[in-house]
Amino acid sequence: MRARVLLGDVFRWERCYDAGMPRPVIGIFGSYAARPHSALYRLAHDIGHRLAAGGFTVLNGGYDGTMRAAAAGAKEAGGRTIGVTCPTVLRKRGARLKPNEFLDEVREEPTLFARIERMLRACGGYVFLPGGTGTLSELGMIWEYVHKGFIARRPIAVVGEYWLPLVDLLGKARGADDCIFRVETAEQVRDVMLRHALPTTDDVPG
Repeated sequence: MRARVLLGDVFRWERCYDAGMPRPVIGIFGSYAARPHSALYRLAHDIGHRLAAGGFTVLNGGYDGTMRAAAAGAKEAGGRTIGVTCPTVLRKRGARLKPNEFLDEVREEPTLFARIERMLRACGGYVFLPGGTGTLSELGMIWEYVHKGFIARRPIAVVGEYWLPLVDLLGKARGADDCIFRVETAEQVRDVMLRHALPTTDDVPG
C-alpha cells in the first residue's frame, strides 16, 4: 500500500508540471565543510538526487560541502538547482568563495538574515543535515516561522541524530515539534516532501 501511495504522489506532481503549475522547491541545509566521498557528502548527494528525481527543485546556500553535493545529485537526476549566496560569508572566511558549478541559478543577498529569509520563503519544505552555527541559525529561524504560523505550514525534515537532542528538548518543553519529521535516509526525505511539501515556484522571489 505504501509503495502505491508514493507512486501516486509522483504521478500527481508530474501531472501538475504538465499542466504548467509551479514546481515545488525544497531547501537543503548543512555543513559547508563536508568533503567529497565522506558519508555526509554522499548523503547530501543522494538527497538531492532523490528530490530532483521526485520532481522537486533543489535550493541551498550555493557553496561547498553539503550544498555542492546536493546540487550535484540533483543535476545528475536532471533536476533544477538554485543557490542563494551572501558576500558576508566571503568576508568572514577570508577567502574568495565561488558558487558551486552545479547551480542553474544564483541569487545573492546582502546579509545573512536576508539570505535565510529568502530561502525560508522560497521553499515548500526544508531538509536539515549536520552542520555548524550557520546551519543552527537557519534551523532556528525556519522552525520559529513555521511553528508560530508566520508562514504557511510546511515540513522540516531533520536527518539523522545530530540535531535530535535540540529538537527533542525544545519539542518537549514547548510542544514545538509538530512540524518536525525525523528521518534517516534520502528516500525518507523524499517521501516526507511528496506528502507534505507546500507547492512553490522555482522562480525564487526577488
